[in-house]
Amino acid sequence: MAPELMEETKKADFENRLKEYNEKHNHKVIHINTTFEDMANAISDVLDDRDYEMQDVLNDYLDYCYTDGLIPISDAWKYMRMQLAGKTFDFNISSNVYYDNVERGFRAHDILGLYKNKSVRAIGKVVARITAVETESGMKYNVEFGELTDERKEIIAKAIIDGDSHGYDLRTTEHRYFFVEKFYKTNFNKVTPRASMGSRIFDLTQVLGSDEIPDTEELAQCLMNKSWA
Repeated sequence: MAPELMEETKKADFENRLKEYNEKHNHKVIHINTTFEDMANAISDVLDDRDYEMQDVLNDYLDYCYTDGLIPISDAWKYMRMQLAGKTFDFNISSNVYYDNVERGFRAHDILGLYKNKSVRAIGKVVARITAVETESGMKYNVEFGELTDERKEIIAKAIIDGDSHGYDLRTTEHRYFFVEKFYKTNFNKVTPRASMGSRIFDLTQVLGSDEIPDTEELAQCLMNKSWA
């Protein structure tokens, strides 16, 4: 595997050499021209979203690949990450933010979707990603991308209080805050019987059948006419 597919002329030369090698040996070598991202996609396609242990393994693998540059982040524009937001949905919408435990890995994505009652109910374009935790000397922030403004600090403070009301410890456990430009309501419905029990990544080019992704507000309207299993 490699970050990118092998260049065609190099691939042809390699396969010719491999053919010559296999003709001289009993144990054949099979070459599959693939990438780390394609491997992750193949696993994701067959993985049950209720298999939490393997979902965590896949997320850790993706996090490792992005950290080490094994998967390019230039394609983040086409991915939407769906997150469960039943209890926190109203706060997420009103504050244009979603929070998650910092230990959870994830695939790079530009669009964040909030799932509730068997449907992605709102989507927003991620404009900042900041981690925060309360320490003895005060709040400790780490800006992964975007900007740490006074307004975002206030939203994080409100999120901690919101977390308290749901029994979530956002104070002493470091969390990642995904700030979106604006959440737009949609209804990207799950048509199979079981409710989703974990996060999920959607390739929007496949969902829409197009290589172009419209702006977030229009995308929200387009997803109302789509569904997923």
